[in-house]
Amino acid sequence: MDKEAIADLVETKHTELIFWLEKQPEESWTKGPEGKWTTGQHALHLLHSIKPLNNALSMPKFVLRLKFGKA
Repeated sequence: MDKEAIADLVETKHTELIFWLEKQPEESWTKGPEGKWTTGQHALHLLHSIKPLNNALSMPKFVLRLKFGKA
């Protein structure tokens, strides 16, 4: 899978997530099951993890190899 296909898939999943989040009850943003994350905490976690991915996908391939090495 190339970078463009990954970026398209991420965009599709992002749209699906936004629609799902909009349907959640407001209290689920701040209250969750005992000992579990709330909907708001999950959303924040996804935001924090997708930002570095977007940055990496926007870099030229040689910069990623220079920075992280070859897989």
